[in-house]
Amino acid sequence: MIKAIEALVAVKFIHQGNKVFQHFIVEKKKGASKYILDTRFLVYDKFIEKVREQSLSHRDSSSYQFLERRDEEDRIVLEFKTENRMKWKNYYFVIPGFVSETPGCEFCRFRQDNSDEISFYCSYKEKTFAHKLKNCQFFRQEEGLFKT
Repeated sequence: MIKAIEALVAVKFIHQGNKVFQHFIVEKKKGASKYILDTRFLVYDKFIEKVREQSLSHRDSSSYQFLERRDEEDRIVLEFKTENRMKWKNYYFVIPGFVSETPGCEFCRFRQDNSDEISFYCSYKEKTFAHKLKNCQFFRQEEGLFKT
């Protein structure tokens, strides 16, 4: 089953001396955080791309020197060194997407149906399976999912 999600991301800035910490915090209220922080789903790729676009070093590379990235339970923290004393305002953005409810074989890009229509082949594991797995650590969401 495919479901539509919208993840609310808060961007917060903490200033400490000549360092600025930029936090991208995924709100847990709507349940989308488990998909957006999981590398197996395409919304994770959208989230990382948005982090790159919104990072201070991307906005003003001459004033902000990137030092470190930390991935925490519900956020990504970027640390910058700067001589610029400008204070940034906190803000929010939304990342929409479509995900499969379970990270199993049904919507995996590695799944290839066999001609017998009973079994299928997993190109990642290089194995043939007789039944679909409901949860697979090697799952990667296929592109083009839409809720119908």
